Amino acid sequence: MNLKRRLAKRVRPRQILTAALAQKNSEATRALALQEDMLEREIAEVQKVLLAMQDQQEKQLELILAIAKSGERYLKTSEPSIEEPV
Repeated sequence: MNLKRRLAKRVRPRQILTAALAQKNSEATRALALQEDMLEREIAEVQKVLLAMQDQQEKQLELILAIAKSGERYLKTSEPSIEEPV
Protein backbone atom coordinates (compact mmCIF):
# COMPACT_ATOMS: atom_id res chain seq x y z
CA MET A 1 0.00 0.00 0.00
CA ASN A 2 2.80 2.36 0.74
CA LEU A 3 3.98 2.06 -2.89
CA LYS A 4 0.51 2.93 -4.19
CA ARG A 5 0.40 6.09 -2.10
CA ARG A 6 3.79 7.21 -3.34
CA LEU A 7 2.76 6.59 -6.94
CA ALA A 8 -0.50 8.46 -6.41
CA LYS A 9 1.40 11.46 -5.07
CA ARG A 10 3.63 11.50 -8.14
CA VAL A 11 0.81 11.09 -10.65
CA ARG A 12 -1.39 13.84 -9.26
CA PRO A 13 1.16 16.69 -9.66
CA ARG A 14 1.90 15.48 -13.19
CA GLN A 15 -1.79 15.55 -14.04
CA ILE A 16 -2.08 19.06 -12.63
CA LEU A 17 0.99 20.14 -14.57
CA THR A 18 -0.35 18.57 -17.76
CA ALA A 19 -3.70 20.29 -17.29
CA ALA A 20 -2.00 23.64 -16.66
CA LEU A 21 0.16 23.22 -19.74
CA ALA A 22 -2.88 22.28 -21.82
CA GLN A 23 -4.68 25.40 -20.56
CA LYS A 24 -1.72 27.64 -21.41
CA ASN A 25 -1.42 26.00 -24.81
CA SER A 26 -5.10 26.61 -25.46
CA GLU A 27 -4.81 30.28 -24.46
CA ALA A 28 -1.74 30.74 -26.63
CA THR A 29 -3.52 29.12 -29.57
CA ARG A 30 -6.49 31.48 -29.16
CA ALA A 31 -4.16 34.49 -28.94
CA LEU A 32 -2.33 33.42 -32.09
CA ALA A 33 -5.61 32.92 -33.93
CA LEU A 34 -6.70 36.45 -33.00
CA GLN A 35 -3.35 37.84 -34.06
CA GLU A 36 -3.60 35.97 -37.36
CA ASP A 37 -7.03 37.49 -38.02
CA MET A 38 -5.75 40.99 -37.29
CA LEU A 39 -2.74 40.52 -39.54
CA GLU A 40 -4.91 39.18 -42.36
CA ARG A 41 -7.13 42.27 -42.10
CA GLU A 42 -4.08 44.55 -42.14
CA ILE A 43 -2.68 42.75 -45.20
CA ALA A 44 -6.02 43.14 -46.99
CA GLU A 45 -5.99 46.88 -46.24
CA VAL A 46 -2.41 47.25 -47.48
CA GLN A 47 -3.32 45.36 -50.67
CA LYS A 48 -6.25 47.74 -51.26
CA VAL A 49 -3.97 50.75 -50.83
CA LEU A 50 -1.33 49.30 -53.15
CA LEU A 51 -3.92 48.51 -55.83
CA ALA A 52 -5.30 52.04 -55.57
CA MET A 53 -1.78 53.45 -55.90
CA GLN A 54 -1.13 51.26 -58.94
CA ASP A 55 -4.39 52.39 -60.53
CA GLN A 56 -3.47 56.03 -59.88
CA GLN A 57 -0.04 55.53 -61.43
CA GLU A 58 -1.61 53.97 -64.53
CA LYS A 59 -3.92 56.98 -64.89
CA GLN A 60 -0.98 59.36 -64.47
CA LEU A 61 1.00 57.49 -67.11
CA GLU A 62 -1.95 57.61 -69.52
CA LEU A 63 -2.23 61.35 -68.94
CA ILE A 64 1.50 61.85 -69.51
CA LEU A 65 1.32 59.86 -72.74
CA ALA A 66 -1.72 61.83 -73.93
CA ILE A 67 0.06 65.12 -73.20
CA ALA A 68 3.16 63.92 -75.04
CA LYS A 69 1.13 62.91 -78.10
CA SER A 70 -0.68 66.23 -78.06
CA GLY A 71 2.64 68.06 -77.83
CA GLU A 72 4.03 66.11 -80.77
CA ARG A 73 1.00 66.98 -82.88
CA TYR A 74 1.31 70.64 -81.92
CA LEU A 75 4.99 70.73 -82.87
CA LYS A 76 4.28 69.07 -86.21
CA THR A 77 1.54 71.54 -87.14
CA SER A 78 3.31 74.66 -85.89
CA GLU A 79 6.71 74.06 -87.49
CA PRO A 80 7.37 76.63 -90.19
CA SER A 81 7.74 75.00 -93.53
CA ILE A 82 10.91 75.89 -95.30
CA GLU A 83 10.27 76.57 -98.92
CA GLU A 84 13.08 76.40 -101.38
CA PRO A 85 13.52 79.51 -103.52
CA VAL A 86 12.38 79.14 -107.09
